[in-house]
Amino acid sequence: MRKLLLVLAATLVVYGCSSVGNEKISEENQASIESKLVKGVTTKDQVRATFGDPLDATFHDSGNEMWKYVFTEQSCNASCYFIYTAWAYSSSSGIQKTLTVLFDENGTVKNYILSESPVESKHGLFSG
Repeated sequence: MRKLLLVLAATLVVYGCSSVGNEKISEENQASIESKLVKGVTTKDQVRATFGDPLDATFHDSGNEMWKYVFTEQSCNASCYFIYTAWAYSSSSGIQKTLTVLFDENGTVKNYILSESPVESKHGLFSG
């Protein structure tokens, strides 16, 4: 019986947390980013070596390239743990980090920003 409870508890913990995206930015903050990205000095190759390939790469009207890195970590709210009602409604919440890097015409960092915002998702028949 004790083993069954341990397995059930471990399953709920694993089921209750998830992360998606670029884990290399998961522990970053503004100070750590400032130490890795130097405006006018850090190149695209160095950014790629540090953070990997971007999730999204776009061009501005000026021709400057912008790369975006995203990491999201969510935990299941209490509604997920009610096995009999989770099919009807459950929700999870967490934090999303986005690192946006703008390059100049020479391929060096022109500007960057690390933003962090709360995220929430709803699941189930009545998530509506």
